Amino acid sequence: MSLRPSGRGFGNNDHLLLLADLGIALAVAFPQPTWGRRIVAFLFTAVAIPLLIASVVLAIWAGARCVFQLHLFRLRSRLIHPEAGIRTTALQQLAEKWGSLALPSIIRMLQDSDPAVRRAAAAEINKIGYEAVSAVAALLQALRDPDRAVQLDAALALCKTGRELDSAASTLASFATDTDVEIRGQALQALKLMGKAPSPQLSPSAS
Repeated sequence: MSLRPSGRGFGNNDHLLLLADLGIALAVAFPQPTWGRRIVAFLFTAVAIPLLIASVVLAIWAGARCVFQLHLFRLRSRLIHPEAGIRTTALQQLAEKWGSLALPSIIRMLQDSDPAVRRAAAAEINKIGYEAVSAVAALLQALRDPDRAVQLDAALALCKTGRELDSAASTLASFATDTDVEIRGQALQALKLMGKAPSPQLSPSAS
């Protein structure tokens, strides 16, 4: 006796049906609750439960991907909107809701024509942190962005990924003497965390 219809190819859930077939076969072979049957039943459970859990996890992951793609489709028109403010807001909403899953879209925004959008993209990658390893190449290019604020956010984001730290430190060092207290503080804090803090005499605050 089998739960799998004859004449049908193997599908996604056939491993579960085969386990069910095995359970039926064991029940027929060992009708009495012998120790052998108990051992086999335990081993059967030890295999079936992990497979069932894995199937559920994969189904949840696939469902999350579908929801993400739907959300991205709805935001797509706003990500290419003529107004930079609308593009920035859409980018921030996408990153806030989906995090590292939205990285490909966020990385593309580093090439936006508006520096405010590029800075927002670098800032969102910075928030994602070490999971944003796939953004390293784009961040290295952003270190040469004509906008200084984009350079700073790109360098800070690189620090979070833990990659290309020498390039990030070189850019951050150029901000260590910036006249803006907040910018200087961000750069110095990042350099300190990297163990590359400049000498005290380089900082205007020390003079």
